[in-house]
Amino acid sequence: MKEKICMVGAGNGGFAVGADLALAGYRVTIYEDEAFAGGLKELFETKTITLTGASRNGDAKIYKVTTDLQDAVSDVDVIICSMPAFAQELTARKLTKVVKPGQIVFLCPGATGGALVYGRVFHEAGIKDVRICEVQTLPYSTRKAGPTASHTKILVKSLYFAAFPAKDTDSCYEVIKPMFPALTKVQNVMETMLNNGNIVSHAPIMVLNAGRIGPDNTTYLHYKDGINPEVSYVLDAINEECMQLCRAFGLKETTNADRHFITGYTDALGKTSYESYHSSYSFMLAKGPTTLNYRYLTEDAPYSMVPLSSLAAQLGLKTPLMDAVANLGGALMQTNYWESGRTVEDLGLAGMTLEEMKDFLENGYKD
Repeated sequence: MKEKICMVGAGNGGFAVGADLALAGYRVTIYEDEAFAGGLKELFETKTITLTGASRNGDAKIYKVTTDLQDAVSDVDVIICSMPAFAQELTARKLTKVVKPGQIVFLCPGATGGALVYGRVFHEAGIKDVRICEVQTLPYSTRKAGPTASHTKILVKSLYFAAFPAKDTDSCYEVIKPMFPALTKVQNVMETMLNNGNIVSHAPIMVLNAGRIGPDNTTYLHYKDGINPEVSYVLDAINEECMQLCRAFGLKETTNADRHFITGYTDALGKTSYESYHSSYSFMLAKGPTTLNYRYLTEDAPYSMVPLSSLAAQLGLKTPLMDAVANLGGALMQTNYWESGRTVEDLGLAGMTLEEMKDFLENGYKD
């Protein structure tokens, strides 16, 4: 008997994941906060999402569409959260009032530290016997194709998967793997967060191309136009700052280009970062934003650069390029990302030594 699913979030990822699982035979409920439900009028009426592309294809029948979170999660087995990183803590706090023992909260994706944020919020609220797990990226490259339609361009070949704490990874994997066959177990959620490709591929490119991003440049393509060989050198250097954290935690290191191959965005294994981006039709066709006030910068600078810089600083490591992207991105947006962004305090890691962090990632909070 297949698990009952609640999809929390009805954006690009929520539409694709919800529809794909419904077509796979799962009973899927979609929840969206009332503040963002205005664009879902047709979905409330039809309870159907037409899914096309690299995933399953067809008219997916959704069991329920609601703005009532308690009703949405009351009788489900798995709560799948698909939303920007800046919405994760607020969503976690809302879930503390309605989750039940035995449920799994699956972050799809976890972004940079999402499972740790949920873990801290649940711990502070006294929530026990609810397992938390995540993947490093969405299962597909996807966008909405209409009010009740979704199109998937690429099916990700390898989804790095771990639970927090890692001692729960195997039990969560047994439940989630049938939903997403591309799941690959990794050591812990530090490995999933350090392999979030958006760390390298979003905010740095926005900062380095700030002068060409605006409403008058509607033909700008984020990767094709935004990455020349010199920009790719910066992206590789930022990836190396991530990899020094991998080395510190004893995790597998991956180049930026090889990560594209592992996930299926390109078949250019062993190529340079520049060659990898420019060999992928998905990257090459991706339109660029027409404003700097866009999640590639406003999410990924404060919620990727800042937490990793904060973590590295606690371990005595240097991240000058991540620091620069956070500083320049904040200056461009006239805000202080070091104040508004995610830090080791938000991750529940503040004050820990490296060995204490490793134990924490494996075993979680000690009551």
